[in-house]
Amino acid sequence: MLRGYLREFKATRNLLANLKTNQPHTGFSHPEWLVARWQDRWGAQKAVQLMEWNNTPPKTFARVNLLKVEPGKLLAQWREEGVDYDFVRRDWIEENPVC
Repeated sequence: MLRGYLREFKATRNLLANLKTNQPHTGFSHPEWLVARWQDRWGAQKAVQLMEWNNTPPKTFARVNLLKVEPGKLLAQWREEGVDYDFVRRDWIEENPVC
């Protein structure tokens, strides 16, 4: 199945682009009634922007389980695996010990 998809990749992309233009509810995987409401309220272009935003995957957050791994070892593993990470501090989260 995947090989068949790869053979027809360009055609599939073109079909999806066509659907996004002619049938945005299908092309962006949103209910038709919702797309119609958004288009009525904000116009076609803003509705498309909203659907694109709505289809964007959310960020992934991780918190170190200090009972299972040391933060320094986890960071070293992430660096080795090429994981893109950043530190986030929240006032409702207790501070972890320094690595």
